[in-house]
Amino acid sequence: ASVTTTPAGAAIEVQIRRIRSGSAVDLLTTKIHIEANEETSRTAAGNDVGVFDASNNYHKDINIDDIIAIDIDAVGSSRAGKGLKITIFGYRT
Repeated sequence: ASVTTTPAGAAIEVQIRRIRSGSAVDLLTTKIHIEANEETSRTAAGNDVGVFDASNNYHKDINIDDIIAIDIDAVGSSRAGKGLKITIFGYRT
């Protein structure tokens, strides 16, 4: 994730959810963070982590009719971050 205007005072926090048949599931166990005065989430202390099962297999599949929701939970405190861009990588199984 990245921004064009950095947040100040606090981090940007973002959660990604999959919505299927009206039921939502978080796709990340740790929210995406863009720290104050940073442009990307790459260097954040608590980087985003996908949801894995007990065998360490990623287990949140996305189907063609699913809705992907981006929840912005925080934008900074003394200056809001702006121009948020999120890239999602996946693979077909």
